[in-house]
Amino acid sequence: GFSGMKFQAIASERDDFDSWVAEVKASGQSLDDEHYVQLKKKSRDVAPMYFTLENPLLFSDIIESYTGGFNGGS
Repeated sequence: GFSGMKFQAIASERDDFDSWVAEVKASGQSLDDEHYVQLKKKSRDVAPMYFTLENPLLFSDIIESYTGGFNGGS
């Protein structure tokens, strides 16, 4: 669904941003391995979703799964 993605940049005051972060964290949606499997399935025109990060290394793990463990780091 990448071709259907639309992004809106929002500039906000720090307090407003902190409130938004607190709201996302309170949503209870955690990005874990199970949710990631669902997210990587082909889709189209899906409404935005927000997650807290359960595994702080998830992004690195995903990159390494496509690079064979070599991601250009030192």
